[in-house]
Amino acid sequence: MKILFNAKTWFFLCALFIFYATTIPWDIAHAPTLEGISWIPGWDAKRDRIWSIPDMVQNVVLFVPYGFFGFVGLGAVRRRGPIVGALAMGLLGLALSMLVEALQTMSATRSPSTTDLLTNFLGALGGGITAAIYIVFFEARVVRALRETARERPGLLILLAYFTAITLGALAPFIPTLDLSTVWENVKAFRADPWGAKPIGALVTDGLLFGALAFLTAKELPPYLGSKRWSPLFKAQPIAPVGAAVFAFGAVSALALALEAAQMIIIGHSPGLQDAVVGMVFAAIGAGLAVGLSDGIRPATDLGELTRRTPWLVLGFAILAPTTRALSPFIFQPIGVGLEEISVWQWVPFWALFQNINVSTFRNVFEAAAFYLPLGYAVYALGRPARIGFVACLVLGEALELLQIPVVGRVFDITEGLYAGLMGLVGAWILTSLRAQESKPVMNIDDAKTIPLQAPPMAR
Repeated sequence: MKILFNAKTWFFLCALFIFYATTIPWDIAHAPTLEGISWIPGWDAKRDRIWSIPDMVQNVVLFVPYGFFGFVGLGAVRRRGPIVGALAMGLLGLALSMLVEALQTMSATRSPSTTDLLTNFLGALGGGITAAIYIVFFEARVVRALRETARERPGLLILLAYFTAITLGALAPFIPTLDLSTVWENVKAFRADPWGAKPIGALVTDGLLFGALAFLTAKELPPYLGSKRWSPLFKAQPIAPVGAAVFAFGAVSALALALEAAQMIIIGHSPGLQDAVVGMVFAAIGAGLAVGLSDGIRPATDLGELTRRTPWLVLGFAILAPTTRALSPFIFQPIGVGLEEISVWQWVPFWALFQNINVSTFRNVFEAAAFYLPLGYAVYALGRPARIGFVACLVLGEALELLQIPVVGRVFDITEGLYAGLMGLVGAWILTSLRAQESKPVMNIDDAKTIPLQAPPMAR
């Protein structure tokens, strides 16, 4: 696990993925030629217009992890310092891009361009800069806070993870509108149809997440607040389960309402009461489960404790969450119609994904993958090897893809099973890493810094 999930390994995996994804469909058809190259950065010579903005954005985003993990994992780069190291990652990204663009000069369908070179350089450079900023300003503090929390209140880490997932999923792509007319249009649309137009089946997955958040909130947050001098809540010990459940329901319901209100000013979102109501209903269910399945409200004292105490509940959620998401909105059609939409390319990993890629595509992929992470985490918490979690997530992901064939709006794609399996490994790695932090002493911020960023002394 340690070898698989170090930064250097992820850097090379990013490089392989970029090479794979940018050379599909591997149609080397002729000798290299410079005829199809778009030489002016930002200008599409074939269409005689400015280059597609979404295409440029996705090229930048594709190379950001490459630059980030390269800066963190390659000691020769990191030791050069923030500025030189980030620039080195930009140049490495440019070199990889030049290799791909050179191969595309022999492709029957792909066209090389200087725009790709520029955006890929900027993506790798941005990833390197992000890594440098994180290491210099945040890494030591994050490591220290992680160790303290993992030792004293490990359940808060899981609570924070669910809160982050729900918030990011509701507000992505995080682009607020500056146009008041757009906000007014959203207000008018809300007044015309305050409930919303989603089928009820499309709301179940979000409801499950709110239920899990309420369950964790009832278990973890009241004891934490009771330990703080600045909080007047839950000073009495032991904490009354009903009081904790009411608090959890109120807090998660307020979050559901706030997220819907925030969508009024986010581009690409349209708020509706149905999302908030479903969140509140499942918040009540989650808070009720926290009371009904406990002998008192007490936080987890060890990572994986909840899984070992109630494996049927955790595993049930870890399987049900990706299942409801995959089969949403639970509107079915004849299976023959679904089979007609499947081509041989659906069996080629990432082919269908890269046929229609933009920022939303990246968001959907990460969101879908994240739903399998709890299963890998839970399997490992139950003492099973990481490979068991990998296989469990892989099999579940591919099975759900097959079950999607008769679902309206869904198309089979082998890719989801692959990153589902990867998320199974990530879940095991997260638990391993948190346990390692839990066992380490809490260090001062200066001691928590790992590898210094100063440039090495010049040889005399």
